[in-house]
Amino acid sequence: MNDQNKPAGITIPSGTVATGLQATDDYYAHECHQGNRVHYMLCVPLHQLPVMLPVPDPDRVIEDNRQVKLQRAQKFATYVRKNEGWHGGPLTVRTNSSTVKFEAFDNQGDSITRVGLLKVPRINRDGFRIVDGQHRQLGFNILINELANDLLDTKQKLQGAISRGEDKALIKNFTQQVEELEQIQKRLDRESVQIDLLVEDDHLRGRQVFVDVADNALGVPKTVVVRFDQRKVVNRAMGELLSPENLHPLLKDRVDDQHDIVRGKNTKLIAASKVADLIRTTEKGIGGRFGKRDEDEADKSLGVVEERLWQKTTKFLDVLVSSFPDLKAVADGNLAPPDLRNRSMLGSITMLRVLAGVFYELKEKGTSDQAITSFFAKLDKHMAIPVTAGTPSGDLWLGVTSQKAGVKHPVFVDGGEAPSARAQDVKVLVAAITLWAASSPAGL
Repeated sequence: MNDQNKPAGITIPSGTVATGLQATDDYYAHECHQGNRVHYMLCVPLHQLPVMLPVPDPDRVIEDNRQVKLQRAQKFATYVRKNEGWHGGPLTVRTNSSTVKFEAFDNQGDSITRVGLLKVPRINRDGFRIVDGQHRQLGFNILINELANDLLDTKQKLQGAISRGEDKALIKNFTQQVEELEQIQKRLDRESVQIDLLVEDDHLRGRQVFVDVADNALGVPKTVVVRFDQRKVVNRAMGELLSPENLHPLLKDRVDDQHDIVRGKNTKLIAASKVADLIRTTEKGIGGRFGKRDEDEADKSLGVVEERLWQKTTKFLDVLVSSFPDLKAVADGNLAPPDLRNRSMLGSITMLRVLAGVFYELKEKGTSDQAITSFFAKLDKHMAIPVTAGTPSGDLWLGVTSQKAGVKHPVFVDGGEAPSARAQDVKVLVAAITLWAASSPAGL
């Protein structure tokens, strides 16, 4: 500070640095090379991300990236807020050689990587482009703003309740909410996000980086997600159902734990993700979902809800094996799943989901397992494939389409081997078969 600008009568300690006057924020960084480009690896405090990097706008399409979906970013914000063990992975960000400056520390010789200080401008967010992590960046920004607003709003409610002399229970509730929000804010204040900052001056090559990242990314199959994600009650119930002590004979050695689609010569009967679908359907019906209240109830039940779910699904599987000889043959090891798929609709996961939906509807009406078994047994002779018009079985299935109001897409097609998997078609088929239990159509 120049003497002419120094306030009179004030002594500034030696070595004092007014950081607010600096043009850059300086970060420890690791310099390396990849793909003939310079990369800098650095960690940025979570609350600093909206300051350093551009915040994606869901209403604006960036020229060299995809459009951001607000709902996805909001979902990520909620995930980070509610989970202390969250993980987001590094953001991949592109910049040019004139935006940042790297000062390597001394005595690093000819090392292929160097550690140093990366100087990042404070007022040049447009100098950066997010290659991978747009939704996370927007999610972090949403989280920071929502948390600050919620904390301010709750503090005002608390102060208002105290000023008005409200009931102690209400004041205690607001106080607890403030403490919980402050605890989340304190946690996030200490957390950082890793950034892989790559330097690329050529705009077209920069766009190619985005394509390469997206093209080479391997999505995680839902089957793997449901096995690993234990935050969902259905997934936890599936883990219990597939445990050695609870495993149903129909599923033993016949659940694919890597793929979402089981077909052809695959020796498995069903994918793990579809087992989760059966659990969900037997509890909530076709198209039913577990909401936040359901998840909260399950979390508080200490395993009681999970046990109820897998036991109900086990009863459904028992009914299937007792109703359909082909499924009993599979359970007994006398019929391989590929052979089942070649001759019966029971090899179709869509048909198994339909039967789970019918099972749910009939149980809701108070129908016993024995009665459902007797009804399903009547369907057995109509499970042969292909569906053929002019035959009793073919006419039975093809006639279901007539129950769809104003929809041209058929539930079954002549020569088909399974019902349509469209959500609306599945619901129509579940409703039709459920009705047959009370009033059998001709041919059944």
